[in-house]
Amino acid sequence: MFLAERKRVYEKLHPEAKQGGARGNQHTGAWQTDTMSFCHATAEKFGVSERHVRRMVSAGEMLQSIDAQRLRASDRPITLNDLTELAKIGERDERSRVVDLLAEGKVKSAKDARRTYASENNRGVMPPMNNTEKTWTRLLDAWNRTPKAARRTFLEERGDEVQAVLNEMRGDD
Repeated sequence: MFLAERKRVYEKLHPEAKQGGARGNQHTGAWQTDTMSFCHATAEKFGVSERHVRRMVSAGEMLQSIDAQRLRASDRPITLNDLTELAKIGERDERSRVVDLLAEGKVKSAKDARRTYASENNRGVMPPMNNTEKTWTRLLDAWNRTPKAARRTFLEERGDEVQAVLNEMRGDD
């Protein structure tokens, strides 16, 4: 929120630094400016990337002060990824519920909170997966993207292990 306010003040003091400001070039004859963009100046000052500054500003512009107070009171630290995910939420009810879930420590991340909100409101999004489900999903995705020749090679290498697991599941010894 601090950087969002700082950007607003910076661009008020240096309107030529705004995106789309009148810069011109040697071909158009318009005037040039030596003033850096807010993101460039801030990134340079704090030793971070311009993209990082843009993400922080975007998150800060979206947050309302009541949401920020609730997130600050959370036992779990709120990450930039959480704030970036919050910035994507357009609907006020969803944002409020996600902030509640994060502030109360009921979820690990804003993405998990959004899934929880969606499942609570029958929005067709699955609730958060456990590690086994996540691993299985990645394995299935890799298998589906693998060409037939590579599948054969895999089964030649690991076929005995796969067969042993299948036998174990069937109860065969």
